Amino acid sequence: MKGVKIELHSPLDGKSWTIGDTCVIGRHPGADVQLLDPNVSREHAMLRRLGDGYYYFYDLDSANGSRVNGISVAAPVKLRHGDQIVIADNLLVLRLGDSELLETNADTGANVTMMIGVQRVPMIFLVADLKGYTELSAQMNEEELAALISPWYEECRQLLLPSGATIDKFIGDCVFAYWRSTDNETRAAALVAAKALASHTMKASAQLAERLAKCGITLECGVGLHIGEAAVGSISRGNYTALGDAVNLTFRIEALTRKLDRAVLASRGFLEGWPEGEAAFGSLGACPLKGYAQPVEVFGLLE
Repeated sequence: MKGVKIELHSPLDGKSWTIGDTCVIGRHPGADVQLLDPNVSREHAMLRRLGDGYYYFYDLDSANGSRVNGISVAAPVKLRHGDQIVIADNLLVLRLGDSELLETNADTGANVTMMIGVQRVPMIFLVADLKGYTELSAQMNEEELAALISPWYEECRQLLLPSGATIDKFIGDCVFAYWRSTDNETRAAALVAAKALASHTMKASAQLAERLAKCGITLECGVGLHIGEAAVGSISRGNYTALGDAVNLTFRIEALTRKLDRAVLASRGFLEGWPEGEAAFGSLGACPLKGYAQPVEVFGLLE
């Protein structure tokens, strides 16, 4: 689907949004697709293009749930041209230009879940995304990719959990985690984890390792770090999750790692009031971020 114009279209009001590799749908002004509906969460759902070239739909543990082709979303859903997404009373249709990936649309509906025990607290956020996954997906079948990505998930757990992090979710080739404390000791632990993720080469089977070497691919991560407030709570499905603009901003910061050619990027909020952290990073200036009216200053980890 690369090179094809990708749109979300609202047949109810005729609006269309062209989307990139990642698209956040929600009520917040910073969302890529903003839905001004009180029943839509601030960051309600996400579309993300994975290494196989397809878009996948994720409900971000929203308060009122999502449906794709009439089915309630409880796990990532692979999307094709014409698929219908229902969020509260909003219908969105995925358009893939002239793509031949056509599917018959199903009836739409609605689903309601509850989010309980919500607390809005300052936290440290980390987003890490595999750099070589997209290129690798063109050279491996789905079984080989699954064999590769599953050990990476486990390695992320081994790197993050001992530092006190909570892994909120894995999204394809991306991990999102947070710490509920923002003191300097916890920031230092988060930075150690970020460095480990950024420099870590995955442990693959001998056969996969040989194939990786022949392809000249080293799987490393780009990592974004930020401190901000987010709403944390448990939904009726039993999972804890963090929601808020600070989460969205962390994803945006991580996305800059390729453009700025830096493995680890941090916001001013992550470094402010932490002299050791400020000494470890250098300012890369204010960078425009999609969905934000003003550029955001980012800092790159010094070599």
